[in-house]
Amino acid sequence: MTGEPVNSQVGLGSGSDSFVEYLLKVPLLSCNKSVDGSLACDIDHPVLNEMIQLYHQILNLPLKSKHTVTKEGDTSIAYPVDNLRYHQLLCFLPGLIALEPAVRKQVADEEGGHKFALATSLVEGCHEMYHQSPLGLGPEELMPNQKVDPPVGGDLRYLLRPEYVESLFVMYRRTGNQKYQEMGWEVFQSLERFCKTDLGYAGIKNVYKSDDIERIDDMPSYFVAETLKYLLLLFGPDDFVTLDQFVFTTEAHPLRRLQGKEIPKKFLYFQTELASNKTVQAPFPWFLAALLAVSDTLQYAKVTLTTEGSLDLVIVGIDLQW
Repeated sequence: MTGEPVNSQVGLGSGSDSFVEYLLKVPLLSCNKSVDGSLACDIDHPVLNEMIQLYHQILNLPLKSKHTVTKEGDTSIAYPVDNLRYHQLLCFLPGLIALEPAVRKQVADEEGGHKFALATSLVEGCHEMYHQSPLGLGPEELMPNQKVDPPVGGDLRYLLRPEYVESLFVMYRRTGNQKYQEMGWEVFQSLERFCKTDLGYAGIKNVYKSDDIERIDDMPSYFVAETLKYLLLLFGPDDFVTLDQFVFTTEAHPLRRLQGKEIPKKFLYFQTELASNKTVQAPFPWFLAALLAVSDTLQYAKVTLTTEGSLDLVIVGIDLQW
């Protein structure tokens, strides 16, 4: 992995965002909880080191120069952008950046402070995009710092996306500042007022038209799985699904951190590629092997116990060992 782009279409939005997130979140998932209870860990595994380095190369180095635009007249607010255009998908960035200082203990306080300040200004930029809309809901894509009202061009739809409230949740949990709850409450009120229908919730075709609101007849699955989940966690108990115990996937599934469990230096899964004999070796749970042995799969499976005590299972040319 080099982090070098393969073409000129470079961005942090759709098609790239999950990859960038996991470059940070996989090491974070494998970190230990520090003595003072903060999110911190030492990275001594070569794969995790490489992921952190690649994350730094892709995101940290060009972030301020290529992916932020400061609000005119207020340098404390920055919009997350790709190619100078704000994208609501990029509102995941403040939450991700807010987690980053937790990854390495060796990050200096000053450096971590600068990065957290950037996360703060970016979440303020996302809030500004929501707040300047008469519906209190942010557009999908827009050129920031326009002099006209309402703004023109871009994609003015609201698609019930979770990225902004995800960052509000992370920022609140990292700081305890209730202003992030207030921002989230504004979003929830707008959802209830403008998006709620008898059958669910709908997107908005133009968030700058308050006199004749047109809804989109669609409620994406991520709205329930992510948007509502992060809003719930934002207002739930602070010790419920804590960030020092869990890491959230890009689809808002909480995964419990390893908390000091040793990371295998050599993963056993699929160590051997499909060869001419179509055989793959991988760990296999004994209880599932027993279930297969007594089920209809028996005619396709052969289970044997080796002299070393391991369990061998062959299913239609796939050899799985435990």
